[in-house]
Amino acid sequence: MMTRLLGGCMAILLLTAGMAAAQPQSQTQVSPAPSTAPAAGTPSATRPGTAPGTPAREPAVHEMTGTLKKVDAVGKTVEVSSGLFGILGRTLEITDDTRIRAEGRPEGLTALREGARVRAEYESRDGKNIAKSIEVMPEEPGRATRGPAGQPKTTP
Repeated sequence: MMTRLLGGCMAILLLTAGMAAAQPQSQTQVSPAPSTAPAAGTPSATRPGTAPGTPAREPAVHEMTGTLKKVDAVGKTVEVSSGLFGILGRTLEITDDTRIRAEGRPEGLTALREGARVRAEYESRDGKNIAKSIEVMPEEPGRATRGPAGQPKTTP
């Protein structure tokens, strides 16, 4: 019995070694491609921190519609929740280039109120979501806006 088991193991070992020997042994060298990068300062020049020859790409712009859960004016961030029961969401960083609009007028970060419905466009860069624009959407008739403590807000 032991010799049969030992013979089976030897057969598997020889079969595996034979298959490995049958693999082609390629030792081709890869030479670097000649650089075709445009001159620095041209519109299609590379971005800082990218490999030479890598064309500059703009980050993809994402869009979401949801409810403002938190507005941090000091940290310049907003949390927008979306999806079923508001469990999906993103924290967006506000920059000087972020366009904020309410009722069709340009506004600042202080115009954003927790509980408001917003549509936001943002880019994902370096692991952060950078807001390009935030638009406060008009309230739907019959839909009460809630404050931070869950209490209905009163509008003047």
